Amino acid sequence: MSCAAVAPATAVSGNAVLADRASKSIMTGSREWTSEVEFGKMRDIFPPVRSSIDAREGVLAFTQKRAPRWTAT
Repeated sequence: MSCAAVAPATAVSGNAVLADRASKSIMTGSREWTSEVEFGKMRDIFPPVRSSIDAREGVLAFTQKRAPRWTAT
């Protein structure tokens, strides 16, 4: 891995798995989406992320000023 890729890869590796998967799905799928369907597609992908235990953990960790403890894999 190049030096330029290490820092972003390290940062992403600490993120919630569900959010990472949803973001990757949107990034790869959106190349083919038209502007008419893109927001509908995103609305289909993100509800499970927003309602997850990890979403609540992220908010709680932020308010408690601590690192989150992600559970979803």
